[in-house]
This record gives sequence, structure tokens and C-alpha cells, in this order.
Amino acid sequence: RDEAYSQLAAYMNLDPEFTHIGMFSVEQCKAVEGFINSLYVGGDIMSATKTVEPKANGSILSSIKPSRKTRPPRIVIAGTSKVGKSTFASGAPGSLFLPIDKEEGIDDVDVMSFPVAKGYDDVLQAMRALYEDEHKFKTLTIDSVSTLQPLVMRKAREMENVESDAKLGGGYGRQYDTPLNLWTKILTGIDSLRDKKGMASILVGHVTTTKFEDPIVGSYTQYELDLPTKIRETIYRWADVILFANWESHRITEEAGFNKKEHRGGDGGTRKLYTQRRASHPGGGRGVYGRLPYEMELSYGSFMSAVKDAMDQAQAA
Repeated sequence: RDEAYSQLAAYMNLDPEFTHIGMFSVEQCKAVEGFINSLYVGGDIMSATKTVEPKANGSILSSIKPSRKTRPPRIVIAGTSKVGKSTFASGAPGSLFLPIDKEEGIDDVDVMSFPVAKGYDDVLQAMRALYEDEHKFKTLTIDSVSTLQPLVMRKAREMENVESDAKLGGGYGRQYDTPLNLWTKILTGIDSLRDKKGMASILVGHVTTTKFEDPIVGSYTQYELDLPTKIRETIYRWADVILFANWESHRITEEAGFNKKEHRGGDGGTRKLYTQRRASHPGGGRGVYGRLPYEMELSYGSFMSAVKDAMDQAQAA
């Protein structure tokens, strides 16, 4: 699939990142037909050429350019309950929230917002309005992906006309195929907003604790975005930066008598943002977002200050 899209990007003189049929206009879709016809040799698709030759005018070579660029970030912030994830997102420039049914994160946050999305199609309709209409919003926050997941599953059941999640895709491990396609459509829509409108995006999510079996260090408990593994990993790969929000904690040791000590967790009362992955929680980023300090104050201002410092250091190197 990646190879096919790479060749299609070369054929159409497009940036590979924005080469996706779900983002194309009617005219671009017609160009896809031309691409397929160019590969179809002697009535046998299996004998298609494996590479796309540059056009006679050399336009493919002329499109070569430096790959480094700064684009509005695609942020995923996962965190514990009531830690301030929505408040963090509200600090983004030109912030606009798309609240999802059953999520109350912005009840006490002064921010511009769409009406609450009560179905999957409401989410697409909101993004389509941002794509087609003129506006001054710079950041779209979906709050939250945790409460959006049930709407995605409901839409998948409607599409496949089944009564339970277990029957999706015929079962047998394929029940998340259709939901994943629906999520991909949302992510593609967000990418289209970044491409056409220059919008950043923030996906807010809750976390759950899971047991992880590491073949080297053994088993341990970790926080993860509370979505099915296949969907969670797709969102992680898509994001430019994954952030984890939690209360600062520390270990308290107390005497328990008879020369024994007891250990318990203590809450420091300070909200923290973590930018790098650890055994206990998700995190990480590509490019400049992978060079941020591990820990900082939970605020969008602190986050962007750290991003600016990392960019300055990269340019000076």
C-alpha cells in the first residue's frame, strides 16, 4: 500500500503525505484512473511496471525539494481523570473544541465549541464545515477520543447491519477492521484541515492501566490510551507528538515495626506534562517534538516554549 501511494504521489506530483484518495478532488480521482491505466499492460494487471518513469518534461525531478518543514502539530494528549487535559488544549492558539457526547471536560473551560457530537456523522460534518467555510480557527480539539470510540463502533454496526461488536467483520479478530477504517477517515479529515487551512489538532484521551509483559525486564503495569490496541497504535503512529498528563507523584516510605518498611505513593499536588515514553506511560514525538524535555508544567504555554527552544537548538546545530 505504501509503495502504491508513493508511486501515485510521483505520478501526480504530490507530497506523499497528502496523497490519499480520501482527500482527492474529483479531478484528482480521474488522475488516479490515469495512473492505473498507465500500469495496466496487455490486459494483465499482474504484468504492471513496478516503477513510475519520470515524465518527459522532467517535472518529477523538478519537484525535489528539502524535506524539513514546520507544519501545525498533530497532538495526542492522554492523561488521568480531572488532571487538566482539556484546559491544556484550550491554551492552543485559535482553539475550537469538538466535544463528544458523554464528555464533560470543557464544562468549566472558556473556549469556542461546536455543539456536542452525538454520532459519528456529526464529527465528519463539523470537520467538513471547517474545510469548506472561511474561519479564523487555528486548532481543532476533539474531546475526547475515548468517548468517540463508542460512536465509531455504533456506526460500524450500522454499516455492517450487526447487533454486537463481536460480530463486526465476521468476528475472529476482524471486528476492528471497519472501526479502524472509520477512524482513518477522521484522521485523514484532520490532515486535510492541516493542509488546506493550516490547522493544528489535539486529540484528548483518557487512560487505562494494562499489564505489559516485557521479555527482558518482566511484567509491569502501564498507562495507555483507553482504545483498542489496533486503533490506539494507528493514532500513535499518525501523531506528531504524544503527551502524557498526570499528577506529580513520589514514593513515601514508612516504618511498619519489626524492622519492616512500607511503601506507598504520594501525590505532590502538581500537574505535570510528560513528553517521552517510559515503561509506565506513553509519550514521544518525531522531529523537534522528540527533543523536548521529559517533564514540564502542564500548560500549553510551557509546551510551546519547550518546542521553540528545541527548534532554536536544532537550527543552531
